[in-house]
Amino acid sequence: MTDSAHVGAFNPERLTQARRRRGWTKVQLAEAVGVTPQSIANYEKGRQTPSDLPAVAEALDFPVAFFSRPTPESVEPSHATFRALSAMTARQRDAVLAAAELGVEFERTCMRHRFYLPPPAVPHLGDQVGQNDPETAAAMVRAEWGLGNQPIANMIHLLEAKGVRVYTLDGEDRRVGAFCIWRHDTPFVFLNMAQSAERVRFDAAHELGHLVMHRSGPADAARRDPDQEREANHFAGAFLMPEMVVRAVAPRLATADDMRRLKIRWGVAVMALAYRLKQLGLLRGPRHERRLFATISGRGWRRDEPDPIRAETSSIYQQIIDALRERGITLQALARDLGVYTDDLAGLIFGVSAAPEPERRAFVPRLIAGGRG
Repeated sequence: MTDSAHVGAFNPERLTQARRRRGWTKVQLAEAVGVTPQSIANYEKGRQTPSDLPAVAEALDFPVAFFSRPTPESVEPSHATFRALSAMTARQRDAVLAAAELGVEFERTCMRHRFYLPPPAVPHLGDQVGQNDPETAAAMVRAEWGLGNQPIANMIHLLEAKGVRVYTLDGEDRRVGAFCIWRHDTPFVFLNMAQSAERVRFDAAHELGHLVMHRSGPADAARRDPDQEREANHFAGAFLMPEMVVRAVAPRLATADDMRRLKIRWGVAVMALAYRLKQLGLLRGPRHERRLFATISGRGWRRDEPDPIRAETSSIYQQIIDALRERGITLQALARDLGVYTDDLAGLIFGVSAAPEPERRAFVPRLIAGGRG
């Protein structure tokens, strides 16, 4: 696909961003366009301007106009808290970081001037509870947000209601996990929806743990200090499955069938619940633990979750698109504002081009009066 025209000077950083988003090397792009890899390197360094920019745009499936947009706000690996960096290739990492850059840009250029969205209300507890007490941190967040010990009905709705900007990673490998970043005191969470619904919920809670406990240090500390990943995992388990209730309902000698029955209560994976029981000392010794985990694995429940829950989605994006449509602003127009095609924008915002089923809304966004169209 190509658009018919572009305006403005070629921006080499946009070429790099587009290539990274597609997960392409310079060699692959050169072969697709019919130039040398050195030419691509020269384009990206600003030494040359592509002689056939429409061909480059078509190969990368971006509008020509994208390549003349202002330089994007960079999201570096050190800015993001990747859960499983070792499982990702450098190209996969760069592709999702490029997606994050587009999400931040969409927030800044397309959302902030059109809608009143909830201000960030994520507490910073790292200094209060220390970064080694996720159990207390989870309880404090629940208390501050007035959640009591009730199950979280929808993690994505909850994060959005508390001012976290939640975006999705479309078409990514399952090995690509969730991650979060801060931008100008606004928290962003990016979720890979190729995971099971239970895993996405846990990922959302895991990233909340990073936002709450690890904000003061560099994001890439999680790669240098594996304890931060363990702390975020512990936070997620404690936040989704509060200790008091788990202790009250856990069977004395829990079986895999008990895990399957109880997982529905909290919307978690069977294995996540089993680990929570282990964490709280509710498994009766090493033999019980080995038997329980072996049974869960033997039934294939690590890979294929039994009784899967319904996938969660955003509470605001479809409402935003519907509200803008009433003002004559289409999803296609929003995509043009961002300089991308509609599929790329929809891939960031939960695939909103599809009509959703009615559901209870955690937060209803309001249009800013006279917000630019």
